Amino acid sequence: MTVRPPDQLDRQIFDAVQRLGSATIQQLLGAVHEPPPLRTVQRRLKKLCDKGLLAKQGSRRDAFYRLPESNP
Repeated sequence: MTVRPPDQLDRQIFDAVQRLGSATIQQLLGAVHEPPPLRTVQRRLKKLCDKGLLAKQGSRRDAFYRLPESNP
């Protein structure tokens, strides 16, 4: 069973990553309804990664986000 984040924006980001398999920040900005500022998405992605809901691969410009190998 997949755990979903409670916040609407977090949920949109999580659902987009789940749907796409993996995604860059730019892809996520295009996938969410009424995209917020870039910095907001960066903060939310960090929070989702810290909670273990997403995993980050790469760094800086080459980074993409995916579901972790085993979702808690």
